[in-house]
Amino acid sequence: MARGREFLVLRSSSAVTAPLRRRQSLSRLRGGGEPGEGSAEGSVPNHQAGPPSSPTSHFLLPGSLPTIGFHFQFRDKKVILVRKLVVLLFVLALLAAACSGGGAIVATFNGTDITLGEVEALRPDTATVARQDFADDLFVLIFEEALRQGGRELGVVEDQAAIDTFYADYVANVEGTLNEFLEANNITEETLRHFAFQQVIIPTIREKLAEASDPVDEADIQAAYSELLPNLTTVCTRHILVATEDEATAVLGRLDGGEDFGDLAAELSTDTGSGANGGDVGCMTEAEMTQTFVAPYTEAALTAPIGEVTDPVQSDFGYHVMIVDSRDSQPLDEIRVDLEAALINQQGAGLFDEWVAQRLGAAEIVVTERYGTWQTEPSFGVISPA
Repeated sequence: MARGREFLVLRSSSAVTAPLRRRQSLSRLRGGGEPGEGSAEGSVPNHQAGPPSSPTSHFLLPGSLPTIGFHFQFRDKKVILVRKLVVLLFVLALLAAACSGGGAIVATFNGTDITLGEVEALRPDTATVARQDFADDLFVLIFEEALRQGGRELGVVEDQAAIDTFYADYVANVEGTLNEFLEANNITEETLRHFAFQQVIIPTIREKLAEASDPVDEADIQAAYSELLPNLTTVCTRHILVATEDEATAVLGRLDGGEDFGDLAAELSTDTGSGANGGDVGCMTEAEMTQTFVAPYTEAALTAPIGEVTDPVQSDFGYHVMIVDSRDSQPLDEIRVDLEAALINQQGAGLFDEWVAQRLGAAEIVVTERYGTWQTEPSFGVISPA
């Protein structure tokens, strides 16, 4: 299966992309800490565990917001367009308007014109435009033309109804009024329509590319399931934590004598938080346990027989007498369809990166000199005029 980074399409703002963010389907992992930090006294966090990885957005919306780069990566070549900070502003729109207005041609892609008016439509204030901002906006339109023309070759037609639906749904979920949202992010309604276009056409192109490649097979699905298994396995445990092995042996003796585990946890456990709950530390995924508990406790939780009292388990906190109440993994069959779809999407993302690079590399792209210069090496992009 081809794999690669997704093409980050347009400039980003956390506020702008927020309406599209999906909650992670798997539980968040807990970070480590000192005993008692963020938990009951005497809990058993893993001191070496770090915080979980942050989720990333798939696509980024344009707007004159935080400075980032456009990039995509494929097998042998990494293409990066980095926004350069510029101080000087130039009255580009006014100069062009004096000549031929918004219909002035700023670039062509395989003979298709891109006009000044189309670039201006991405900015609410076109009286003065930062040089590199204009160049970046022009690159966005060149990129989109590559999608249109290349998509048609794949049999992908522009679905205006789907674009309109996406736009309407997105606008309905912005914070505040639409005008407030646009003003806060220094974008226009046209900017959002371009975003909607990308969100509709890119997945369709990915699907087409994936369909034409080697199909996802059972080995791919099994490998992905194995990788996800720590997040799909939930373990429920109880413990009684004492300071010495002799104390732990005494606990085992009292349990053998018929005393209740929960009562002994409340009486004896130095982990008073779980002790008050009969020793119950709750249910966690295997991944969460690895992040939360010291290794000996986690290893016992993942290997001990279900429902049986363990021998004393030593850790830096003392000795744990444990019971694993349950250890269940979500079956592959329950997630097979979603997992296969995710693998196809991942495969399509890698193929898409290569496909976009090929489209940009093979196209005849000309930028009118006064508006910048098209470059292909060492990266694709529009270089602002000096």
